[in-house]
Amino acid sequence: MKDLDGEAYAPASLAKLAALDASKLPAVDGKPRIGAPVGGVPKFIAIGLNYSDHAAEVGMPIPAEPIIFMKAINSLCGPIEAVE
Repeated sequence: MKDLDGEAYAPASLAKLAALDASKLPAVDGKPRIGAPVGGVPKFIAIGLNYSDHAAEVGMPIPAEPIIFMKAINSLCGPIEAVE
């Protein structure tokens, strides 16, 4: 299966999806994994304490400069997966 990329979200691709007759699509059996809706991610750069409520939750002051850090690519997860 091909990963979703920028071309998958282009207007022409979305128009093709909108034109499909959903009643004719095959049903999905079992409990398939729904992965993260991105593909070809070379690195994952995160910003810590990126909003005031988050800083308040952890009892830390709002930083004067952004806290930037990298995460492992396998930390990406789908919509119903546990965040580990």
